[in-house]
Amino acid sequence: MTNIDYLRQIETAVLSCVSSDPIRRQQAYTFVEEIKSNPTQSISIVKHFGLQCIEETIKYKWTSLDSQLKLSIKERLWLLMTEHDQLPVHLKTILVRCVCEIAKREWPQQWPLFLDELVTLSKLNSTNDYSLLILAYLIEDVIVLQTLNSIRKRDIQTTLLQHGTKLLEFIEYFLDLSNTISSALYALTMFATFLPIEIFFSTKIIDKIVYLLNSSIHRMKAAEFLSVISDRRGKYEERLPLLQLFSYLFQNGSHYNDLYSIINIQQSNDTYDFMKQYAMVITALCEQLCYLCGSDDLNKKAPLPEQFSNGKFLQVLLTLMQHPSIYISLYGYQMWLQLIRANIFQENDYQNILPIVLRSLCHSLVKQLYKKNVDSEQGK
Repeated sequence: MTNIDYLRQIETAVLSCVSSDPIRRQQAYTFVEEIKSNPTQSISIVKHFGLQCIEETIKYKWTSLDSQLKLSIKERLWLLMTEHDQLPVHLKTILVRCVCEIAKREWPQQWPLFLDELVTLSKLNSTNDYSLLILAYLIEDVIVLQTLNSIRKRDIQTTLLQHGTKLLEFIEYFLDLSNTISSALYALTMFATFLPIEIFFSTKIIDKIVYLLNSSIHRMKAAEFLSVISDRRGKYEERLPLLQLFSYLFQNGSHYNDLYSIINIQQSNDTYDFMKQYAMVITALCEQLCYLCGSDDLNKKAPLPEQFSNGKFLQVLLTLMQHPSIYISLYGYQMWLQLIRANIFQENDYQNILPIVLRSLCHSLVKQLYKKNVDSEQGK
């Protein structure tokens, strides 16, 4: 139940306490007494409601407030973040939203030290992820959802681009702290929507995120980041660094690529969801390969990555095609079609490749009995 729903229940109960219906009135009394017996939840609701009021004030009345009151609101919000780094999720979320709403209106012109203050805030406690969440929410609002007018969006996006390298180095630090990995991945995913691709490869961020694919806790968010950056659009020169991902994702020892070959072992829903997300990464990367290496213009035709030439990438595609999940196997078919249409292969390659592809395709076309039916047949 959301806090808004809970507040509405409280409002209804208070009004029902004077109802002429004795049953309804008794139910209302009982509900109110339950609230009194749980003061911690009541205090949490009051804090959330207060922060909602502040958020509404920032959104709709900020320009009419005097400078002293604006400063007071900012200082109060900052004090809450410095004193309470372990707030419940719903309170932390609305607190971050309040700061983002101020930044959308003040930064960079009226709040030039905003980024410096975020860095200072993060140093107060190793578990303090407010700075990461503020950056992520700000980018999501301004650049992804585009909730501001074009002038304010340009100002904020330009400033973020100017500090892009330093911000990535700042976030990279949190990838090494177990308590902040999730928030760091969220922030990086937002940055991956607009920062120049080569900036990510100038740090160790890609290497660390690929390593997190082996983590059952963080691999889903790591794959989401890779999916966003692999699907970037732009000019040939802007996309060219993406070919480096082949050396990261299809290197020796990348056992997450073997997930698709373990088709006879029952897998959890979490594993299956990761497989789908990772298949989206490979598909986006295949599309980039076709664009960068399949062009008829020799000036815009990059050499094929080694991991494609030695067959490692193609082996993953073949395994995808044979997966029992129709949803996942479709990714494999889609990529083979992309590669053929883009003329990635040489003429003599088809003699070796097509028979293997057709055998994999036949594997998916053969109808197999359910296990319970097989058992019953053997019983006969």
